Amino acid sequence: MTVIFGSRRGSSELEQIPSMSQPTMSDIALEAGVSKNTVSLALRGSPRVSQSTKEHVLSIARKTGYRLNPTVAHLMAELRKSRTVGYQATLGLINAHRDADAFSSHPTIPRYIE
Repeated sequence: MTVIFGSRRGSSELEQIPSMSQPTMSDIALEAGVSKNTVSLALRGSPRVSQSTKEHVLSIARKTGYRLNPTVAHLMAELRKSRTVGYQATLGLINAHRDADAFSSHPTIPRYIE
């Protein structure tokens, strides 16, 4: 059952209506044994998800009748597109080593600058 609060103007009563039982990404994730994020990535065809996992998730999505909500999909795409990096640092390296080429010839320094 879906509960709607104050569904009528001026009404504070709870109204209960049957839900349509539309499968969600969480439902697919539970059945597939993967995370909700993996389902989201798989449904969008991300290269971060293996081909076999994508096929498994898509198979379950088809079987359960999952339908992408175009409004939510558009909103999420816009959010992903406009997301900025929360923190970005700049690191400066100063060569105080006696060898001018220490950044490339020192046994450990090159690991930190590559």
